[in-house]
Parts: sequence; structure tokens; C-alpha cells
Amino acid sequence: MRLCHDKGLYIYPCDGFRSFAAQDALFAKQNGTTNARGGDSYHNYGLAVDFAFDKDLNAEGVQWSWSGDHAWDQVAAIADSLGLKWGGSFKTLKGDLGHYEKSYGYSVQYLKGVHIKWGLKEVWKKLKESEN
Repeated sequence: MRLCHDKGLYIYPCDGFRSFAAQDALFAKQNGTTNARGGDSYHNYGLAVDFAFDKDLNAEGVQWSWSGDHAWDQVAAIADSLGLKWGGSFKTLKGDLGHYEKSYGYSVQYLKGVHIKWGLKEVWKKLKESEN
């Protein structure tokens, strides 16, 4: 976020970790926001974050905007330099411009299996081990 702000790209996190139940509720809305059920998103493991641009820097508080009119490609280039995958490059959910994730080489299916069998703490333990 700081690297983006340094370039005049005023993005802010608007959604990060989601429980399986929160993911299912978002999926149930059927509004094109997600095609992932609970356990099938990197958000469910704390490995994804959604950003939005502040569309009016002069307004009081952040005025969220996910419009394609913003310089998402520039944000994506910065994210890529940090090893993050951009939702704008997804084949199944086109236009998830504000989504960024890092899998640490684990598939969602693998993480879901660990979570179901041993819980979220074990998922995070595995992720920490993969950093070393």
C-alpha cells in the first residue's frame, strides 16, 4: 500500500480474512462478487486482501471505488514485484481488479483439507514453516 501511495495510487484495504461462513454468505448473494464457497478462497486463510481506490481524496473519509477507470495495472505491477497474484488476471472471475493474494505454493484445496482436519492454526503453522 505504501509503495502505491508513493506513486499517487491511493488504495486502501477493504476486505481481508473471511471465515468460511462469511465466504458462504458472500457467495450466496450471487452478485458476481465471488465464485468461491467457504474454504475455497485464499481469503479464508488470511492470504488474500481486496483493495479499493479512494475516488475522492478531498472528501471526508474514504470513498471506495473499484472502477476499471483506475490504474489497476500499475497497482498490479507493484503487487507482482512483491510476489502477489492479481485478481485481474483470473480466468474464472474476470475483473476482480482489487484482489491480491499469495499462496506460498499451497493450493486452496490443500489448505482447506488441513483446515478441516486440524484447524486454522495448523494452516498458519504450515505457512510459517514454508517461510523458513
